[in-house]
Amino acid sequence: MGIGLPELVVLFVLALLIFGPRKLPEIGRSLGKGIAEFKKFAEGSHSFLQGEEEHALPLGEVSPPPVEGESTPPDGSLPEQATGDGGNTKAEQEHLPS
Repeated sequence: MGIGLPELVVLFVLALLIFGPRKLPEIGRSLGKGIAEFKKFAEGSHSFLQGEEEHALPLGEVSPPPVEGESTPPDGSLPEQATGDGGNTKAEQEHLPS
């Protein structure tokens, strides 16, 4: 169920009648540039996605990025200052508005 030669000829004649002989080459160039841009984008996004798959962690091993200036102990426990007060130390809490 593809487009054969007779269908292409009918489409070309219709386009020629609708747009005229002066506009048809311009439309063809624009269409060709658009298709070329789409192909370039599709190839670029495909290679980008392939690169993402290579650097992805296996399922179940997702870890959040480290926060600068903070370190967690090797045993996985929370630091002493994380007591449910939003991570603020006692000195920081004194300066916060109530």
